Amino acid sequence: MSMGALSILFESAPGAILGRDLLIERYRADIAILSAAGLLRETSRASDALCTSCGTPHRLDVRWSEERGAWGQFCADGGGWTETSTDSLRRLAFDHIQFLVALAQSLNIKRAPEPLVEGACWRLGTASADDAEHVIIVAREMNDPRRFVEVAAALKRRVKAGPGLILCGATPVVDLGLFPRRFKTVVFDDVIALHERCEIVVDRNAMAIALGLNRRKRGEHGAPHDHPGLVALIEERARTGEGCQRSADEADWLLAHLSWRQVGRDLPEREALRRFISRRRTKSN
Repeated sequence: MSMGALSILFESAPGAILGRDLLIERYRADIAILSAAGLLRETSRASDALCTSCGTPHRLDVRWSEERGAWGQFCADGGGWTETSTDSLRRLAFDHIQFLVALAQSLNIKRAPEPLVEGACWRLGTASADDAEHVIIVAREMNDPRRFVEVAAALKRRVKAGPGLILCGATPVVDLGLFPRRFKTVVFDDVIALHERCEIVVDRNAMAIALGLNRRKRGEHGAPHDHPGLVALIEERARTGEGCQRSADEADWLLAHLSWRQVGRDLPEREALRRFISRRRTKSN
């Protein structure tokens, strides 16, 4: 599953109905892992579907045929009967609260998420980083200036002061001093991943860097920008469609390519490279 998929799903409106095809094709989401982690829940089956068999795309009701023993639709305009797979009729919703609970557990936070802005911002509690306690906030729609101001006002009213970290599904707008003192923002892609064991995993080192506790020096952590020509190569492969579908596979290909072209030279750090690729792909969608 692409790393950006988790951010995109979190940014969906609570309760929004998501089709299976949309989740796979647009979000590049791994439905099996998300469902096993309790982050996707089944909703009612779709009652209609797009008919493309008659040459003029239109929506038709989906019905059960006792004779054929299958779901499908009948087009009176020449398309006739078309069977519809049960998978394509599945409708799912991202469970924001379950995600927050899983995230809190990964940070060893025992309390239940506390809503600060209904459906958009929650306080998880406090987590330890570099032997100090930090308030952890999770927020949606931080790329919307109005929501950004609303969240900042709620933090000043309910949280007062940091140190703290705001985990954002979307890249936030520029902070003009609206947040309480000693609060930092970071996007999910930099610190959170959904492990193949169906667990939310937080990168503690990346969290410390986001808080300003561990400062990166140029080249110290193998950032892609520290390697001349690498960013251009990534963008060229994305533009021509030559890149691997999964960000992790693309990172591995690039590392193999660089190791062959630059024998004896330092290579980018794999995780930093994978995140960089994932963020670029999320922004381009």
